[in-house]
Amino acid sequence: MTFDRYTAGSLLWYYAEMIQDARSHTDADSVEGGFADYVTGRNVHAKPYSWLCKTTTGNILKVIGNTSTHWQVESLDLAKPPPTVREIAGRPWLLHWATEQSMSKRPDGSYVVDGYPQAEAVSKLMGYPRTGTPIPNVSLGGSYLIEKDATKPIENGAKYSPYNPTK
Repeated sequence: MTFDRYTAGSLLWYYAEMIQDARSHTDADSVEGGFADYVTGRNVHAKPYSWLCKTTTGNILKVIGNTSTHWQVESLDLAKPPPTVREIAGRPWLLHWATEQSMSKRPDGSYVVDGYPQAEAVSKLMGYPRTGTPIPNVSLGGSYLIEKDATKPIENGAKYSPYNPTK
């Protein structure tokens, strides 16, 4: 596989890093695997790369139904036009933060969950405060099933962060 290179810390570098093969959301049909990416001009005559519809560790989900083993959760419907920012403001279960769970355990037995290091590199280089990487919570049909064992309930109004950093 050939990976393109861009100026480290630039927004184009950040974008290419986030969609490259073996990242969380483009691991199926990546640009490096021959699929098209029109932003960087790679493989423009091929089928566009695919985005996997899945969330990452630590995000809020809104339960709208259940089975004995799964929650049915609300998401943005890829079959409909995208909503405006105003329409999803105040609905954090529809706009998630990309997180990365390490194999490092914290003293309380939980695992370190942090933002993508690429976002931190760009923020540091540009002099911006540390930030996360927003990703839409999407599916075909506006909902999906997630195993109940893979979730942890939180109370309405509870203090929340998708991150569980070492600090």
